[in-house]
Amino acid sequence: MKKYKCSVCGYVYNPETGDPIAGIAPGTPFEALPHSWACPKCNALKDKFHAVGDHETTHELLRKFYLAEDVAYYFIAVILFIAAISIIGITITHFLKGFNTVNILNVVNDILLVVIILEIFSTVLIYLTERRISLTPFILIGLISSIRRILMVTAMMSARETTTDVEFSRSIQELVVSAGIVLTLIVCYYILSKVTKSAERCIGCTGFEKRDDAPPGV
Repeated sequence: MKKYKCSVCGYVYNPETGDPIAGIAPGTPFEALPHSWACPKCNALKDKFHAVGDHETTHELLRKFYLAEDVAYYFIAVILFIAAISIIGITITHFLKGFNTVNILNVVNDILLVVIILEIFSTVLIYLTERRISLTPFILIGLISSIRRILMVTAMMSARETTTDVEFSRSIQELVVSAGIVLTLIVCYYILSKVTKSAERCIGCTGFEKRDDAPPGV
């Protein structure tokens, strides 16, 4: 029976020993592993494995691409974290300027922007730790962005002393579109939550099965 190697971390699955931690008995060929089985080291799925000795050069190049992708994601995570901290500083500045309509509007706008950045940051962390792209953060980002726009348009309408018919009509149209997007995303989130088993949910990672040997917090 052939051995299979993980293109992400280099772990080699040996059919003769199986994967006792995951309940895979010795003598189980790689092809017979359940679809939910993942790499014990990095949780990569079966499609990231290749038979040892088959196209080694190609797979080695692919592994390097995966490593480069990880570096890029780590860089993005650092940038997002720095951006969130910077915006929090700007928020505090707006908060200290006083409690008027403009300042309060800026504070709310900055806070929602920080939440959006943190959701993107969460998506990056999910990929780095579980090698999966989660749909839930994208839905939440869309919800927060739409709600943020609704609050902004409503606040601007309230702050204006005079509003022309054209401006009023345009603002109402924006509110209707944003409200429609919010309702659509809520329905999408509901459907996603139903598809994802509650016992196996990992912040929206459909089909994820938590391994007994997974480190705490993963």
